[in-house]
Amino acid sequence: MKKSAKKSASKKTAPEEYMSPEALMTAVNHEFGENTLVRASEAVGLIKKRFSTGSFALDLVLHGGSPEGGIEIIEGERTSGKSWGLMSRARCFLDKHAEGVFILVNAEGTNDPDFLSMLRVPLDRTYILSPDSGEQAWDAAVFVAKRAKKVYLGIDSLDAMVPMSELSADMDQSSVALAARMNNKGFRKLVNAMRSDLLSSDQRVTACFITQLRTNIGIMFGDPNTSVGGKGKEFAASQIIRMKRKAYVRTEGAKLIDRITFGIVVSAHIHKSKGCGEGEQVEYTLYKENYKGFKRGEIDNVTELVPFLLRYEIVKKKGSWYTLPNEDRVQGDEGLADYLREYKEMLDYCQEEVKAVYAQRYALPAEETKEEPQKRRRSRRRKAR
Repeated sequence: MKKSAKKSASKKTAPEEYMSPEALMTAVNHEFGENTLVRASEAVGLIKKRFSTGSFALDLVLHGGSPEGGIEIIEGERTSGKSWGLMSRARCFLDKHAEGVFILVNAEGTNDPDFLSMLRVPLDRTYILSPDSGEQAWDAAVFVAKRAKKVYLGIDSLDAMVPMSELSADMDQSSVALAARMNNKGFRKLVNAMRSDLLSSDQRVTACFITQLRTNIGIMFGDPNTSVGGKGKEFAASQIIRMKRKAYVRTEGAKLIDRITFGIVVSAHIHKSKGCGEGEQVEYTLYKENYKGFKRGEIDNVTELVPFLLRYEIVKKKGSWYTLPNEDRVQGDEGLADYLREYKEMLDYCQEEVKAVYAQRYALPAEETKEEPQKRRRSRRRKAR
């Protein structure tokens, strides 16, 4: 009995029964479906193309903007530009994809056509979904992800997606973790529905969720802010941006009636990014009304460029004077911004220079020859002597 067991064991592990990589890939794809197993060099479906967020600085640190075919989460306190950011991304997505549509899950019910028009979102390619419950919103989102040809799916907001059991329960009935369990399940189903063919570069579905911040009670050290809706969203998201209002853009005056608010300055902190820029923080200005040449709904892409021009020494500063690449000199931050707005060619040149310098941070190192490590060792020996 022992000898026969040894013979059968050796027979099962015989080398001739192992498959070559090509045969293994063919067998797996035959058994589990076409393109289940592919070479990494051919898996173009995993490459996330990017589209603009509407902000030059945010696009720069995110290496192109928001990821196509992924889930992005915008979180922040009230009036921090969350919905504004969602609509700006939707407009940029539709500008890039002529066949795409924008489906807005208006769970909070605060978005309207006037707000969309202010941010120049095409209303004829925008559809609004008003769900009765959180489960209905998730079911609709998953259905869209499975059937849509090219869609940008926006959810405003995750906090307003209330479970049916909570809606039908009495006010004194506890509903601990109901929304978290529902949302975690929803994210798992949505990620599965958004999955694309590994050999296809076409990303059909892109999603963006808005969440609000809450304050944890009793936190003495660290960040007391937390977002609601469960922890699963943090793992499902390719990108998480935390927004914060820094200041108001307004006119000053002795009388209260003279103090008119035209916009807000917001900061965007990248809490998670699969591509690059994690931990980076940028600031930019949003205009709610027409002000100093800016139209309602615009982002000031020039002012946010100035810090990068100084950091990478594209523009030289001495005192309050700035020297541009063409040797023109202007005074003050506002003077520099006004000059760039007036001369579009110089603005385009400066933006391209900043992009080129910033891209070097993520450039792959060149392959070394066999002689280069030896040269480095010899130079170290000479220095040691």
